[in-house]
Amino acid sequence: MNTETTTRNVARINGLAVASLVLGILWLMWVGSILAVVFGYIAKGRIERSPDTEGGRGLAVAGIVLGWVGVGSLVLMVAMAMTGVFTVPMMNRLGSGGDFSSNGERIYLTATNDSGDVIAYQEGPGDGMMTGMLACVDCHGVDARGGETQMMMETFHAPDIRWSTLTGDHTDHEGENEGDHGPHTRETLQTAITQGIGSDGRTLDTVMPRWQLASDDLSDLIDYLNTLDDR
Repeated sequence: MNTETTTRNVARINGLAVASLVLGILWLMWVGSILAVVFGYIAKGRIERSPDTEGGRGLAVAGIVLGWVGVGSLVLMVAMAMTGVFTVPMMNRLGSGGDFSSNGERIYLTATNDSGDVIAYQEGPGDGMMTGMLACVDCHGVDARGGETQMMMETFHAPDIRWSTLTGDHTDHEGENEGDHGPHTRETLQTAITQGIGSDGRTLDTVMPRWQLASDDLSDLIDYLNTLDDR
């Protein structure tokens, strides 16, 4: 009796499928994510063309998914950086917490008032392209001391806006009156905040938003700036 022996090929796991999964897990500052997508698609194609000799399709698919998750997070990070949401502004907001001692503090930190109204503005970083995403804290910091700020691919110096500095009783770290203007009064500061006109009558740079504040909210904001001298 003749015995027929059937030899079946055992599919080997595709090496690129394994590499795709590993790189997708490791991430490696997004480099791994990008390679995971590339290797995963190559491996998946080879496996589908030669299913009898190539295995590991599930590994390749998992690597592709993880890779795209990583690439997606990179795209999101770039988009947020371009709009100024992530970086210094976001960190300032995250560090400010959610409890407010006054309406002025809420306005300074969130650009909303106690009634929940969003404080609108014109001009500002990126010529107003950040509408709805900007608050005083984003440029001047939690302590209102200001400093170098980058937003919308633009770098600028935000002045120290503590009350003692604005009124001329305090100088900045370079020993010059902050913003190169004369001392503010409450009235000139209101004009600067809402119209972008300095205490000397000159128009401020358009990086300074022109805030559309109701009189009560404007007064509360200035009252809050008065509390920041010791920070």
